[in-house]
Amino acid sequence: MEIDPAVEKILMDITNNEEGSVPIIECILKGKTFDSEIAEETEIKLNTVRKILYKLHDAGIASYKRTKDPETNWFIYSWKFDQEKVSDIISRKHQKNSEEI
Repeated sequence: MEIDPAVEKILMDITNNEEGSVPIIECILKGKTFDSEIAEETEIKLNTVRKILYKLHDAGIASYKRTKDPETNWFIYSWKFDQEKVSDIISRKHQKNSEEI
């Protein structure tokens, strides 16, 4: 799945990580939702994946559900990308740019 260049730009502005942001979002859009799955699929360090996901979460673009693994009692996070929020950000940027002209 190809990510729109405007969306790509916003992701990079938010995360300051050109190499990681797009593959992580593509991975989520393909159905990989757990940070460990995303790290394995993209071959990006788990810690880096989590940092990027938290930045996207802080920007309101990604959300997660937290559940406890019954075997390990550790929390696991299932992530979701909110395309509508990105569309809103793009619309606001275009509106702001057109007002400045």
